[in-house]
Amino acid sequence: MAFEDFPIEAFPVEALRWRLLGMSASGGSTLGGPGQDAEFDGGGWWCAEMTGIDLGDGQAIRNMRALLLRSRGGVGRWVVRMVDDALVVLPPPVPHDDESPFDDDSLYDGNAIAATLVDDVGLRGTSYRIQCSIALTGGEAFSLTHPVHGRRIYMIAKIDEPEEGDAEDHYRVFALPALREAALAGDECDFDRPSCVMKLVDPGAESWPTVTPGIEAKAALRFEEAFDILT
Repeated sequence: MAFEDFPIEAFPVEALRWRLLGMSASGGSTLGGPGQDAEFDGGGWWCAEMTGIDLGDGQAIRNMRALLLRSRGGVGRWVVRMVDDALVVLPPPVPHDDESPFDDDSLYDGNAIAATLVDDVGLRGTSYRIQCSIALTGGEAFSLTHPVHGRRIYMIAKIDEPEEGDAEDHYRVFALPALREAALAGDECDFDRPSCVMKLVDPGAESWPTVTPGIEAKAALRFEEAFDILT
């Protein structure tokens, strides 16, 4: 199912924060001492917070209002891109072989990193091998495009030691959250443009632009990973 890409480049932000929510649950304090925390097998869900969005002119305000209306009170789904990794430097877009663009004058997106899964990985998998054109060290985010749940973001928490027979560009990773869907060997791991199917949370108080006529207009958005695929 196709969802609209959130146009993050059109809305400059002062601060952008991605984090995993719901990684553990606490039983609270007890009479005998501190409470106990338990880990969820699913590994939590992604949250993206964008604050200080500068809507400097009337058209940007109208664009934001239109976007919020298309969010349909949090029911609409967006593919939100994680753009907080300054280490990923994308090559410029390129035309067709005959130097012509697409009909809308757009070009092919260039990729800086080539990466695929080495083996099949089952549902909720967290440890697997990735073949990658750059050295992985941990902390990198990537996306898999699943047949049912669409684009999902995963982040490498640890690089495990290679085993006998591993190729030089094969990395054994421990990544979270757990895979939302089984994946196949050869599936692309998109480190260049990681993105996730998300919904706008509380599209009311903070989301709608706060306008000081003639001076400034600001907005703040919060997205959370969506699992109930609605139309």
